[in-house]
Amino acid sequence: YILYPEELFQLVKKWSAKFLEVHVHHDVSESKGEDDSGAQTCTVDEASGTCQTAEEHVDEEGIEDHMAIAAQYYRKAAEEHKSARANFNLGFMHEWGLGLTQDFPLAKRHYDLAGEEASIASSIALWAMSIHQRMVKITMLLDSDYGAE
Repeated sequence: YILYPEELFQLVKKWSAKFLEVHVHHDVSESKGEDDSGAQTCTVDEASGTCQTAEEHVDEEGIEDHMAIAAQYYRKAAEEHKSARANFNLGFMHEWGLGLTQDFPLAKRHYDLAGEEASIASSIALWAMSIHQRMVKITMLLDSDYGAE
């Protein structure tokens, strides 16, 4: 699985749509007093054009295993071939904790290394990461302040 910078916006749009679909549908069902436990949800697999039920989706452990393997190959490409794309992908994976531990300083390092060849993509990623990092810090602060009650 390769993360291309130009595909990030499509992924974010797709994840946002799924998130809204699940939460808005659930909230509307609750407000109407409907029981949607028997309802079968279907998501469209854009690659094959088929419909998949929730049971057909790959479990989280399988995805994490694949991401960890991808990270190994990206690390190898970054070290041996000085690949800007591999460094960018490692930065993205560290930023979001995909197959690797979430580590913002290490993500910044990989984005900086990728920036030698892909400066615009890395600049945008660094800007977005700074916002992401602030949001994570705010969330942690709110959880520690209000979660203790």
